Formats: sequence, C-alpha cells, structure tokens
Amino acid sequence: MWHDWTPGIESVQELVLQNVALVTQKVKFKLPSTKEFDMPYPEPFKLAPGMKKSIPISFRPSKYEPHVDRVQIITKGGSFFITVKAFVKDVALTVPHFLDFGLCPTMERSEQHMDVFNTGTLRATMKWHARPPFTVRCPVDALEVGQSVRCIVEYEPQTASVFDGLIACEASSSSHVASVGTDEFGDSKDNTPESKQYCVQCTGVGKMPHLVVAGGGSHDVKFGSVSPGNRTPQTLELLNTTPVRAAFRARALHDSGEVSPLHPLPFSVSPDSGVVEPNCTFTLTFHFQSHTVKEHACQRFQITTPGGMPLVVTCKAFCQPMDVRLSTRSINFGEMACGKVYSKTLQLHNDCDRPAPYHFINLDHLRGVFWLDRHMGVIPPHSYLVATVFFGPLAPINYLKQVSCVVKGGLAPLTLTLLGSSHTQKDRPARLDQHHIDIFRNMQLSGVQEHQPPVHGPQDPREDEDTLAHETLDPYIPEVHVKPTSATQTFLELMLPSDSKLRDITISPGNLDFGQSSALTMSEKQMVTITNRTSQKVTVMWMISGETRVPCTEKGDEKALFSARLSAPPRSPERGETGNRSDETAPFGKKWAEKKSPLFRSWTLSLRKEIDLRNEGVLRQTPCPWDALGVVLKVGPGMISSLRGWKTPRARPRGQAEFEVAFRPQSPAPSPKMKSRVGTEKTFEREETEFCNSGFEAQDEHFCLGEMLEALVFQKMNRTFRLVDLERFTPPWMLSVRGMGHTMGSTRNDPQVDISESHIRFRPCHPGERTYQVVMLTNPGDMTLAYQILPPTDERDGDVGTGNLKDLQAPFRAWPTQGIILPHQFHLIVLEFAPTVAKNERPYVATFEVVVDYNESQPKTIRVTGRAWKPQLSFCRGQPTVTFPPTCSGIASSMLCTIKNVSEIPIAYECRIPTRFRSTFWFASATGQLAPSESATLASHFCPSSERVFSAPMYCAAHVVEDQDNFVEGPLRALLPPATNAADEAPSYALQLVGHGKGPALSLEPEGLDLGAVKACEEVKNQVVILNHSNLAVHYLVEAKFVGTDKKAASVAENALKLGSTFGQVQGRCTQTLQLDFYPPCRGEFVYQVTVTPKGETGGPSGRSIDFTFRADVQYPRIQIADLRTECATLQPQSMMWTQFQVDGINELYRGEVEQLERDFQAAIGIDDKKELVRQLKPFQLLFGTAAAGSGPTVIYLVLSNPSRLGIRFSFQTPKNLNLEGAPYWCDEKALVDDREAHFSWVEEHGIYDIQPRSGEIAPGDFLHVKMTYHHHSIGTHILPVVFNVHDGRSVLLYLKAHSVAPNVGCLSVRSSVIVLQPVPLGVERGVVQPVELTNSGAVEAPWRVDLQSISEYNMKNYDFEVLSVTPTEGVLEPQSSTFLHFTFTPLEAKRYCCPVRIEMLRADGRHAAEELCFELQADGYLLKDEKPKVEMNFPAMLPLQTYAPVPGCGAALSIEILDFQKIPVRARTSQMLVLVNYTSEFVLSFRWDARQLFRSEHELEIEPSSGELSPGSHCIVTFRLSCDEPVDVSGEIACLLHWTHLSAYGQISIQEDSEDRDPRPEFLAYHADHVHEMSRKEGPTDQVHISVANRLTVSRFRHLMSTAAGQKFLNENLHRTSVLSSHIPSMSPRRAMQASTMGRALQSKEELPGTVSKGMSLDQAAMGPQQPTPPTSFPLYVRLRAQVADWEVLKEERENFIIESPARFLAARHGEAAQEELQADATNPGQIPGLANRFTEEDPEHAEMLQSRHAVRGVGAALPGSAAQPSSSTATRRAHEPAGEVGPDLMSGVLEHMLREVISEHEFGAILDKMLSQDTPCFSQYEDSKPPALPQIVRPAAPREHEEQPQIPSDDLDDDADEEDFLAAVAASSSRIAAPWARSDLLMDFEVPLLCREAPAAPSSSSSGAPAATLGGDRTRPGLNESLGAGLTLDGNLSVPPSPEGDAGMERSWEEALALYGEADLDAFRDSAGEVLDRLLLDMMDDVVAGRLNWMRPLPRLNRRAR
Repeated sequence: MWHDWTPGIESVQELVLQNVALVTQKVKFKLPSTKEFDMPYPEPFKLAPGMKKSIPISFRPSKYEPHVDRVQIITKGGSFFITVKAFVKDVALTVPHFLDFGLCPTMERSEQHMDVFNTGTLRATMKWHARPPFTVRCPVDALEVGQSVRCIVEYEPQTASVFDGLIACEASSSSHVASVGTDEFGDSKDNTPESKQYCVQCTGVGKMPHLVVAGGGSHDVKFGSVSPGNRTPQTLELLNTTPVRAAFRARALHDSGEVSPLHPLPFSVSPDSGVVEPNCTFTLTFHFQSHTVKEHACQRFQITTPGGMPLVVTCKAFCQPMDVRLSTRSINFGEMACGKVYSKTLQLHNDCDRPAPYHFINLDHLRGVFWLDRHMGVIPPHSYLVATVFFGPLAPINYLKQVSCVVKGGLAPLTLTLLGSSHTQKDRPARLDQHHIDIFRNMQLSGVQEHQPPVHGPQDPREDEDTLAHETLDPYIPEVHVKPTSATQTFLELMLPSDSKLRDITISPGNLDFGQSSALTMSEKQMVTITNRTSQKVTVMWMISGETRVPCTEKGDEKALFSARLSAPPRSPERGETGNRSDETAPFGKKWAEKKSPLFRSWTLSLRKEIDLRNEGVLRQTPCPWDALGVVLKVGPGMISSLRGWKTPRARPRGQAEFEVAFRPQSPAPSPKMKSRVGTEKTFEREETEFCNSGFEAQDEHFCLGEMLEALVFQKMNRTFRLVDLERFTPPWMLSVRGMGHTMGSTRNDPQVDISESHIRFRPCHPGERTYQVVMLTNPGDMTLAYQILPPTDERDGDVGTGNLKDLQAPFRAWPTQGIILPHQFHLIVLEFAPTVAKNERPYVATFEVVVDYNESQPKTIRVTGRAWKPQLSFCRGQPTVTFPPTCSGIASSMLCTIKNVSEIPIAYECRIPTRFRSTFWFASATGQLAPSESATLASHFCPSSERVFSAPMYCAAHVVEDQDNFVEGPLRALLPPATNAADEAPSYALQLVGHGKGPALSLEPEGLDLGAVKACEEVKNQVVILNHSNLAVHYLVEAKFVGTDKKAASVAENALKLGSTFGQVQGRCTQTLQLDFYPPCRGEFVYQVTVTPKGETGGPSGRSIDFTFRADVQYPRIQIADLRTECATLQPQSMMWTQFQVDGINELYRGEVEQLERDFQAAIGIDDKKELVRQLKPFQLLFGTAAAGSGPTVIYLVLSNPSRLGIRFSFQTPKNLNLEGAPYWCDEKALVDDREAHFSWVEEHGIYDIQPRSGEIAPGDFLHVKMTYHHHSIGTHILPVVFNVHDGRSVLLYLKAHSVAPNVGCLSVRSSVIVLQPVPLGVERGVVQPVELTNSGAVEAPWRVDLQSISEYNMKNYDFEVLSVTPTEGVLEPQSSTFLHFTFTPLEAKRYCCPVRIEMLRADGRHAAEELCFELQADGYLLKDEKPKVEMNFPAMLPLQTYAPVPGCGAALSIEILDFQKIPVRARTSQMLVLVNYTSEFVLSFRWDARQLFRSEHELEIEPSSGELSPGSHCIVTFRLSCDEPVDVSGEIACLLHWTHLSAYGQISIQEDSEDRDPRPEFLAYHADHVHEMSRKEGPTDQVHISVANRLTVSRFRHLMSTAAGQKFLNENLHRTSVLSSHIPSMSPRRAMQASTMGRALQSKEELPGTVSKGMSLDQAAMGPQQPTPPTSFPLYVRLRAQVADWEVLKEERENFIIESPARFLAARHGEAAQEELQADATNPGQIPGLANRFTEEDPEHAEMLQSRHAVRGVGAALPGSAAQPSSSTATRRAHEPAGEVGPDLMSGVLEHMLREVISEHEFGAILDKMLSQDTPCFSQYEDSKPPALPQIVRPAAPREHEEQPQIPSDDLDDDADEEDFLAAVAASSSRIAAPWARSDLLMDFEVPLLCREAPAAPSSSSSGAPAATLGGDRTRPGLNESLGAGLTLDGNLSVPPSPEGDAGMERSWEEALALYGEADLDAFRDSAGEVLDRLLLDMMDDVVAGRLNWMRPLPRLNRRAR
C-alpha cells in the first residue's frame, strides 16, 4: 500500500513470499494488469521450506487518483491474490445511516448517541444541519484522522405523530494539500478535496404520556385523623399506561377556585418530580404535619407531564386534638389542721400516640399554699403520669385555687380545682366542698353575679359562744349539674386579665417587672391595687411562707423575693376616716398585730381595744422568721385588711386597697437536691435539681428571679362556720401577681431559648370566633431564664380594614406575657386569634417578639398567621346556567351540580327554588353542610309537562356552622363582639336552571338482540320489552326489514322472522312485550332492523322511531377431519392415507349446504326408505391399504373437530344398524339379498372392521378421536359401507375398503396408477431427479426390477434422446417397507410426456417375473420464458403441519411434520430443524431416522442426530441439512423409527441395539395349492386348536358356497358358529373401548389398570401382581420433505442468500466414501491410512460403544464411521483441525464419561447412594476467618486461530498427467492450511480486532504433519519476528502476547507480514465457516427456548467486557 506519493515519482516496495510448508514449492506470479504497477519478469522459482523471496513492485503514477490492482501467486497446491493499492488524501467520515428513536414522549427531549469516525486521510471540519424536532450537539468542530467523536442527537416532538427527518453533516478539509506533480497534459493540478455531505435518516414517533392511579383507585389521599405534630405519610401509586416514559412534576394547585394553606404548609409530596417508565408504576409519598388543632386540611396537587393530561390528587386530613385527661377535676383536702403539709396524687392520662407536654400554667414552682412536685413535664404516649399535690395551710380559713393544665396540642386547658379548709383549736371556718363551687359557678353562668345577702344580719359570734350549733357528722352533699364549658370559654377564663371588670375581685397590675436590682438594697416599690366589685366585705390574705402557708421546703428555709405593705388604710365611706377601726377588724387578735413592725404600728394601734387575745397562744406556736423570709411585709403575717365598699349616688358600691411591693434578690446557699416535707414524717427526694426561691451561690452571679404572689380573698363572714349559710356559700378568690427582676446589670447574654414553632398557623375561623394555639418555650441552659412577650406587631400591607381603631389592631394575643423558666424546663404559652373583620383569603399576619433575659436587642420572634372567612360557595365551577338534556314530557331527568366550599370554614347551605317552579325543577336534598374546601354534588331534577323550554332561578344561602367549642356564656360573653343578623351576613347565590321538554318517547330493552349461532330449521323464540318513559299512553307501529348482505339469507328472510304484533299501545310508565319468532330454513347471516315508531293523534308516525337490530348466525352442525394418523404393519405415511381416505373431499362436503335428501334420510324410519335413500348419499371410499393376512391390525385415528359455534352429535351406521334386528322368520329376506350385500353382512358379522366410538358429541371448538380398525383375518378384499351422520346436518356414505394378501407372497405398489412429475424447463444440461415411492406390502421380501424396454422405446421415439432414465433398476425390497425410484427427466420439447413404466416382481430364482406392476409417468417440458405448467402437488395442501392432538397410545411427537426447503441452487447448503419430544413419564425413547433412499446419495441429506435416546419428558432438536450437486425435485417422507424401553428395564439392556427389527415375525403354516390351511387361535395369540379339514371353511370353499343360492343360505345360517369361525377368524378378546377426551388423551379401561389382567395377559401373569405399563406404540413418525434444487429456479439476486460450496468438495465426494475418509484421516492424522477408522471400530469395540453411548446421551448420532449414524460435516471438520498428539476436549470428555459410566454400572453404586441418603447430617467446623491461599494467576485461553481455507485450484497449475492421488493430495494440502490470526487484510480491513484477541494471543495450530507450526508464519529460530511480537510470546504459543510498544506501526508490520505469508482471505471458506457457526448458535438458542431456559421475548443480556 502506498500512502504518501506524488504523481510522476516512482516508489518501490518489496513483496516478500515465504514457504511455510514442509516441502519445496514451485512458485510463479502474474504481473498486475495496470501500467502504474510494474514487477520483474515472472520467472518461476522454487522455495525451500521456511525460505523467503523478495519481489520488488514499482509504482509510477501519472495522476493523483486511487489505484488498485492485484498480483496472482500460483503454486502447485493452489493460487491466491495480493492486492496492491495507492491511496489519496481525502476527507471521509463514517456515520450511521439510520437512527430510530422509536416511541418518545411529546414535549420532552429524547437523546441518542451517534459515533462519527474520520476514516479519511485529512483533518475534517464538520458542520451539522438539522431541522426540528431533530437537533444535533457535537462537542467538537473538527476531527483528526483516525479519531472518533460521539455526537448527541436530540428529538423533541411537539405533537403525537410520526416524524421523519434528515440530519446532514457537511465535512470539509481544514487544510489545503497542493499537488506537486502535473497531470498528463503537463498542467498543474490542485489536489484539494471538495466538501462532502453525509446524511443520517432519523425517525421517531411522538406519543402523549398518560398517568393514572394504579388499580383504578381514588384520586383522594386520605390521612384520616392525625395527632398534632405527627408527620404521617401516605403513598399513591401512579401507573404509566403508555409505552413511553412520563416525566412528571407534582405541584400544589393554585387556580382561581383554590385557596392555598398558610405557612407552614401541612401537606408535602416527595419526590416532587421523577420519571415513570413505560407500563410501570411509581410511588409518590404525601406527608401531613400540622400543629393547628382541629384543622380540616384539604389541598389539591396537580401531577403534570410536559405532553400529557394532568392528574389532580386531593389530600385530606384532620388534626385531632391530644386526648389528655385528668383523673379528677377537683382535689378536696377537706378540713385540715393548720401547720401541716398534706398531699394527694393526681394522674394525667395520655391516650394519644404522641408524647404530650403539659404545664400547670398558673401554678408556681414550689410556691403557694398549693403546689405540685411536677407542675410541668411530658406524658408518654398511651401512658399516664402521677403528680403529687401538696397543701400547707397556716391560717384557719378556706383555701381555693383553680389551676389550668395547658397541654400542647390539646383542645382546651384542663381545669383542676384545689380546695381545702384549715382550722385551729379555736377557729374553724365552714367546710368548703366542690358542690359549693359548682353552685356558685352555675349561678354566675346564668347571669347572677353573687348570692343574695341574708335577710337578718349575722349574729355576733361572742353571743353564741356557750351554745354552739348542732353539726352533723356526715353533711349532705347535694348533686349539682355541672355545666360543660367550651374550649374558648376555658381559654378566656384562663387568659382573662386580672384587672378585668368581669372579675369579682380584680388586682392591677397583673405583672410586675422590677428590672435590674441588687441583693444589697431594696428595689423601687410598685403599687398593686386590689378592687372589690362585690357587695360584701372581703378579707385579703397574702400567702406568705411561714405566716399563712407552710414553707414548701423540708427545712422551712424558703425565702421570699418580694415584700408588700399597705400603702394607706382602706377607706370606710361610712365613717370617712382611716385608722379608727374596731377590734373586730383584726381577726387574729391584738397581740398578733402588736408584734408587727413599727412601720405599721400607728395603723394597727388605732384599732379598737376590744381585740380578742385568745389567739396569742396560737400565734406563738407559729413564729414568723422575718429575717429568713426576707419579705418586708411589716403590716402583719397575713397582710390582713378589711375592705368595705362605700356607696355614692352615681355608682355601685365598691372598695379597693393599694399595696406597695418591693423586690429584693436573695442569695442563699444552693441546695442541689431539696427535700419536701409531707406531713410531719414522710419525705421524698426530687428527681431533678431544685433551686429554692431561685437563689444562687453568690451575689456576684447574674441571674433572673421571679415569683408568683398569691393573695387569698374571701368574704368576711366566711371566717367562722357560724356566720356561713351553706346554701349561699361564696367560695374565696385566689389572686395572682407575676413578679420578676434580675441582677445582671448592664451585661446581656445571648438569648438561649428554644421555641417549638417559629411560625404558627391558626385555624381559619369566622369573625367573632376565637382559635388558640400553644407554643413551647424551652430553657436549654443551666441558668434561670426570664422572658417577656411583647405585644404583636401587625405585618399587614396597607390594609386599613374598616377604619375602626379596634380593627386596625392585630387580633392576636399571648398569655402569659412574662415568666421565669428554670434550667432544662419549659413553659407553655397560649396564643389567641380573635378576628373581628373577615378578610377571606387575605390572611392576618403578626409577629410576637420574645425578649429573653432582658436582651431587647436580640429578641426572638414568633410569626403568627390566620384567616377570617365569610361563607363562600361556588356552583358548577362558576357557570351561571345549568342546562338539562332534552327530556321527554312526563319523564324526570337529573343532573349533578357541583357545589364547593371555597372558604376554609365549615358552612351550611340551603337551596331554594320559587314555589311556582318546584313541580318542574327540584332538588333531592336542598340542604347540607360542607367541610373546609370540600365539594359535593347536588342531584337536580327536571320533569317537563309539555314540549317547550323551561327556566327557573335557584337561590342558595350559605351561613357558618356554629362551632360548639366557641360557645361562651355567662359574664365572659361580653368579650365577644355583638351578635349580628345572620340573614345580613349570609351571602346568597343565584343559578339559572334551563331545561328542554320533548314529546313522549319509547325505548326498547334490550337495545339489540344477537342470538349468536342458531341451528338451521330450528325455531327460536325471543321477546323484546317496549318501555314508555312518559306519563301518557303511546300507540306504536312495528315493522321489520332485512338489512343483511347474505343473498341466500335475503331470499328467505321474509318468512324466517315473524313478529308477534305489528301495532299496539303501551300505557304511561308501563311496558309491553313484543314476541319474535325466528325459523331459518337455510344457513347464512340474518340481520334485521326492527323499527318501533310512536303514532300521533292522526294515526301517523309521531316522534322519533327506535331502531332495534336482530342478528343471528344460522349454521348447520358440521364437522371437519383435522388430522389423520395410522398404525399398521406396512409403512403408510400420513400423506398417503390422507389421499386414500379422501379427507379433502369429505371436508369440502361438510362445508356445503345440507340437502333435502340428507334430511329425509335422517328422518326416515322404515327399512325400505333407508335402504332406498342410503344409495343416493354422496359416497366416499376409504382405503386402509394392503397388508399380509395374520399381521397386526391397521388402525386409523381420525381427529374430528367442530369448527362451528354449535354443539354437534354424530353417529356411524353400518348395514346391521340400518336393518331390523330380531326380525321374524316369515319376513326373513336373507336368501333374496345379492352377493354384494351378503359380502357386507359377512364382513360386519365377522368383525373385520371396528369403529370406536360409534356415536358421540363434540362441543363447539372441541375435537374427538375416532378409531377405525381393520383386522387382517382373511385373504382378499373387504368392503363395508358405513353411513356417517352429523345429526341435523349432513350425511355421507363411506365405503371402508382394505386388502389382505397371502402371508407368503410380496405385493408391490405405487401411490397412483398415473404419476405426474414436476415440470422441467428446456435446455438444461442435466435433467431433474424426481423420486417415486415403491412399497412392498407383503410379508416376504420382493425382488424387483424395472423393465427398461418401455423406457428405451419411449426415448427412441423422442429422437433417440434420453428423456427419461431411472436408478436403481433392480433390487430386493424388504417385507412391509418401501424405497424410492429416482427418475431423471430431461425434456426436449415443450409438451406433456407420457411414458409407461413396468416393474416386475421376480420369483425366487430371480429371473422370471411372478407379477408385474404397471403405471404411467407424466411430465411437462416448458420454456423458461413461458409460464411454468401447474401440476398437482404430491402432498395434499390441507395436510396439518403438526399433530393436531396427541394420538392415543402414542408417546412421541414432532414439532412440525413438513420441511419445505423451497427453491435452492445446486451445491447450496440449507438447513431445517424440528423438535422431537418424548412426552411420556416412564419410558425411554430410542429413535433412528430412515431416509428410505429418498436421495440417490447419502451425503445429499444429513440428519443430525440420526439416532439417539430421549429420557421421559425431554426433547431433542433434529437438524436436516440438504446439499445436492445435481438438480433434484423431491417430495417424500422420511421415517423416524421408535423403540420404547421402560425405566425399570433400561439398565438391563445394552445401550447399542441392533438396527434390525427384533419383533417376532408372524409364523405361517404351509399352504396347499388349492385349499389354504391357516392357523386358528382360541384364547391366546399362540394357542392352536386342531380342526378337521372337513370342518374348515377355507377360501375356496367359501367361494364355492357363495356361488349358489343354497350355499349362501348355509353360510347365513351357520357362519356365526364358533367352530366354523375358528377356521379363519380368531376369537378376539374384548376390545378396549377407546375413550378420548377433548385433549386427545385416551383413558385405560379397567382391564388395563395396574394390578389387573390386561389384554394378552394370562391368569398366571395376573397373579404375579402389577406388571409394567403398556409401552406406547412404536409405529414410526413421518416428516414430509419438499425441495426443488435447480439453478434456474433461483433468481440471481437471491443466490447471495445461500452458502454455495465449491465444486472441489463435490469432486472429492464423487471419488467415493473411501476417499472422503482418507481426507478426514489426513486432516486429523497424516500418518493414518484410509480405512483405519473402520478397523479401529472392529478392533476396539469398547471404544466404539463408548462413543455411541456418548452421542446417545447428547442427542446426536453415532460417531463411528460405518455405523448407522455418520457424524455431521461440522463434527468432522472440528475433529480434522484438532492438533495431533495433543489431548483435545472431546478425548477428555469421552474418557471422563466412560469412567462415570463404569462407576454407575457397578452394583455397589446403588448401595452407596442408599447410605448417602440414610446417613446423619455431617458436622462442620468453623475455622478462623483468614484469607484463602493464593491461587495461581489464571492465564486466559488463547483465541482460536483455526480457519479453514479452501482456495481455488487452477487448472493450469496441475500437469496434464497428474493422477487422482496428486489431485487429492493437493486438496488435502490446501484444506489443512491455517489462516492468519485476526490479521487485517486489504479486503477485510474494516474489521476491528476483537477485544478477546487483544487480551490473549491466538493459539497455535498443528500443520498437516502433526508438528507445531510457527506463529504468524515465523520460524522458531527467527529472532527478528520474536522481537517484533514481544518478549512474552514464544513460538509454541503457550504464553500470552503483551501489547506491542510500537503501537500501530508494529501492528501494520505484522499485517503486512501475514498478508505476504498467507495471502488474502478466502471468502468461500469464510462464509462456510461463518454459516456453520451461526447454524450451531441458532440450534443452541432454539434448544434453550424449547427447554425454557431462554425467554426469547426478552432481549439478551449485554456482555460487560472488562477493558485492559
């Protein structure tokens, strides 16, 4: 090859030839034909083995253009060509020609990769051109030489259609190459290549994707009830119903009718996008999480695809409140003595699936007279928590405190009432119980603020000191009904400001913040005002530790943070002075007051002197440790003051007192774990660290302090039980003030508080309603934390609302607004949303700032949102009008109207229609309720009264559904906005209803009637119901019209259908029945159109008519013979019996019309009528064939199928069935019958024929087997007429005919007396060989010969030209077998040739003819240009391709029974295959194929395997390979001989059985010349009974008796006797009744069941127990083979589809089988002489048996030459290339197989297996987990280099005097040559080196002499070649070849050397080898498919090859 060259300059390259053979070769060459290439004179030269010869080749170009030529190298062994090329620099790209995108989704981008290679010699610049929807993306613009680039082709269809387009690539050179030389005219020439265009055809189909919910489920995703804070998932499975992928996106729907929830959104979906593969599912997960209690969440999501319809999914959920409850609603400690601590337990139950945080929000931590050990905490899910409530009073008064337990996620706070009564020995108040509190609460809820004062004033307690009132031990506690309170009222009571006027006793302010303070000084005082808004005097007592309550710590060292003192004495409006109070104002005595601080001594001394000093002793028992408490309350222990209201003319009496409160931080020593005192003895240690009084370690610490100050206020009269009226007992009030301060100075820490939710979404509500949320503030640090919640900041954007100042405020509130959180604890904050103005979808937005530890610069924020809605509805998606469909008068139609709640609050609606329209329009349910964002359907009805348009308005009013949780009563109702008129607020909607009224109408039920299949001449009755939907009576007309297309049905259609009535009347809202009688007289499709037309008042048609279709498919019961199978002694293929039984004619008859004759015959009753009619039936002759008398019966299985839609019944009638049975003697007409009828009767009486079953039924589409049996009992022809009836169908007369010959004679026959050969064109050199089958039906062999005289005479008449010839001309035909005569027809003229042929059957001497067989051959000659004459095919066209149903008793079947090779050229190799199946479960099948000399040469048809064995339930693929070297036209059967062996007897017989038939031949007695004496049988088949010759009825005697009337009478009267019958007909055992199911499976009779006496079994054998089951039939299977081998039959362009072998192979084959074996011996072992294989078989029979066993197991034929099955050509070729002297895979597998067989055949092997199955399970030991020992490196096997090359042998290379041995030696030498291993040749340069060959080198192959050949043509002693190949390669080829470091240059040099050494590849040999490989690959794949190991519907898996 020349690459860089210039015109006009000569360049020379060397051609190196090397002799790789072992002999000296004489070489010569031929010069190239072109003048540009020049070589020296071609003188022949000789090359010794291994020598080289260099020949220079000169290249002298004149033009810069490509040059190609070749050099022929000629040797004695053959010739080959070497191509010489000169390349030019050009731009060339390689692109794919076609890209198919297939089905792609619309509006989406699909991609495919396209590889572009630069196969030119210049750098190519690319420019792509494409039109939508196709685009190209290329990463580079230019491509270097030899490089490739991967481009991306994109396809984005916009519509669902098919798109075809072209993508063009314009390639041009980026550099100009100037030519240096000149052209032939001397002018300079520019060699710049022009640009080229490459086109790629692209096609794609756009298809819209469609997503649905899998399983047809609902589009609603329902979460149900979910606890607050829980994240609950729900899945939705999407199904892609289209064959394209669907990319989707899931987004929340935001259209005009949808309102999006506020943030944080409750619903989310994941993933929100993805791809659903075709016909696959995808799971979407929706999550719901909400902290908004009692929220009905509803949101719609839209799942969209770019090109498909959207899918809308609705998510619904309800956030249910936390179900937390208290064990009791009140804890009453009862009457307790002062000075002790009492406790009771309280249980908090959590019935939810989520932990519930709780907080007693108005109870301080270890402060107050009532306190809890667990005032906050978390209750586990579905569990409970126990808290202890403590009570420590010091003052003898009534104590009451209502605490609220706020639960996060709860609907409302849990109210707990704590009460108790404390007393001393001197003072005892009245007992306070819960019913007193309930009575007082119910009174206030009813609107009464307080009890009425008593009429008489209370007595002085000193007056009744001596006489105390009587007290009962068990006071009566009345039952008081407790009014339930709503959640809103509970929250309002909790959050009601302490200074609200709605309270009885108020305190102002409720929160005290002292800010920064010091522990050394007292803080600034703040004023607290307590106001009495009742009409009674009250007493205020501050709960001070150690004074009025017991300290909450064990040691009593509780210190107070705040001090309070009375700023001024309370005023008395009665006296107008202060300080002058009586002694009675000091309830606990004077001395108590005297012990107070001097600050208040002036106030206390001004009291009256009548102070009771009896309390002095008590007060001394409870000293007040002021220093320890640190409370600067100098007015007394309890800060007791009497407040009395005063009266003024303008206001209600009220009184108030002001107190000064100071803050002084304390710093006591820390107490990590404090102990609380319970009573006087019991103590417990708290779980967490308690900080008493919030004190810390030193004053320098910066901390926050706080405390809840409590003041108990009670009516003055309640101080003693004597003054209390228990029926009007007013409970005390507990007032609380939250105070806090800090000592942090100017230092501010970073806020360290955790807020549970920074965004709060309130439940939407109606203006005036309130909703609440709870947020949790957690202190994660180790220091006390103070917080303050500032008022909310409104975030509205320019919304001024109504202009009211109250409306401008943010409707949000928080409580409590300040507090102290201890370390690692939390507080719950209640948030309120109370809108007053509805803004609908526009939300209220505000922000709460939470200041932590007084750090106002870094506040925390809580963003709150909420919506206030008015009721809003949407009707019919905003349509103002609803139009009903046209409705008949008096008939009500309905429509569904969609009504949707657009708002987020539940609403109720009511639809109203004016009264005057309610008779026309109405609603089934006009009222209802809708949840937030819920939709509903209203059923609206319309019933017109006349034919006109009706219209009516519909009004709908919507109002809010009252929420019971927002119901408030009592004084708190004043907090709600004033009630408005509901009618003014409820919006009203209007909708127009329009309907069209029509006249009366009728309908039919059913709307159409299809009778399906109906039997002809049978009456069918049906009814149709006429419905009147109106309220009026309607008259109607009925008429029927035939509208079918069947002409025959149309002729009788008028009388076939009869209407019950043609007119009638149907009342309103009633029905009428119409009768239809159908009686079809013939077959056809009957279609009628029945019309029902309403009549008007005038009697004419009025209104729309109704069409009704009446359809019926009238059929006759018919039957078809679907299949036919034979079982006989003579080989009778299926095609022969199909013709002899005239199956096509019978099937054609039953497809026709039933004639009247057939109906009369089936209806006839009398004998005479039947006999007369039976002769007129259509007759058919059924030929059973010919066999020898005494041979086995001939059995024919007919498969009767029912192709109709009717069930059929059939029956067979014999002459005996047609006559009367048991007729009287006076009417006996036996003597009057003719000979023909007598023969029929004799055949029937003697059971010559048998038909089972005689009658039966076949369902539509089903089938049934009918068994016909002919017994060869007597010699002669036997005929029996049988009538086959299909009831109510056709009848046919069948003549059963068969012939039995004598057992000692042969019988030759052909299929027909006139045999027509296939036409042959004129002008052919060799005629076409066509086989004719010759059969011997006799029981003895038949010598035969063809009388050539008639053929010679016929040829003489045709210009003495051999028009017809035949081979073979003589032979011996085995008994009951067949062979083929091969006639060669070569026409001279275009005419019909008719030649008589005579075949003589010779006598025993072999010279004289015993009988002759004459038939006529007919053949046509024609011109190729004319149309080919059409002749009848040898095989009937309707033959089944395979077994229709399993034949009873047969255990094997073929997948196909015809192999049509069609038209193939001469010497072409074609293959067909089929599957042989053994579907038995207990028998092993041994098969052998017999071609029966269908072809003249055995090599023309190869069957692989030709014999073998099949285990039960297995299969085998059989391959038929056809290759003929002469024109052949074949139509014939190939037999598959079967033999069955039971599994139990399989090991007892030898594997290799004789091919001869081992069945016992029938034994015959000697025959006399005149009278034939036959063997008689009685019981068994071999039991003979001697009968005298005088009593025997021989054939001659039978004929003699039949010739006279008296003899016929004698036979009729005595032929039934057993003694006479035994002379000819054996007495037969009961026949087995064949019961074939619809699946063709025959059931065994009782006598053939295991353990019973079967057919042919003696009683002794039956006594031995169950025998082996009966084996399946061994009758052969037949395969029909059809082939036309001729070159003129195949078009020239079709010849390329065949692998045509070279003539050299057939030339070698014609030298005989010995020459072929010699070639195989030379290829495998040169030292082996011809015929050694046969001798090896004879000398080593064990090895031959091993080979036969191996092939029997594998399912292939025997492998020994000369055996029954020869190896295939592929096997012989594979063995020919096996290296001599090396152990090949076949030898190794054979040795191992032989060893295994020897082991298994041992008797001890079964015992070993039994021991293995019975032994115990072995124990295993686990060793250490260490690495396994290192394995040696695996050397990859070398890739095969074997490539058989068959070069052509030129005639001029051989001498004229060369003999055949030289020729065969040359052929052997050429066939043993090995081609170069994967060398890139000039011809095959486009083939890339496979990856496996790159990884491993080619393995060396052996030469013809058996010595190892040099790799790559190299020598062992040649170092240069080894160096070029690499250091890792040795000439013996054992090591792998490393990659060459030289790269492409080294590979090119190797290619050139290989090309020089081996020459160009032989395409014929390559195609032959490739075809053989593909053939084997196809067979393996088909075997996997049949065995179920490969699913051919699924693509093969890709092979992932690992790159180096």
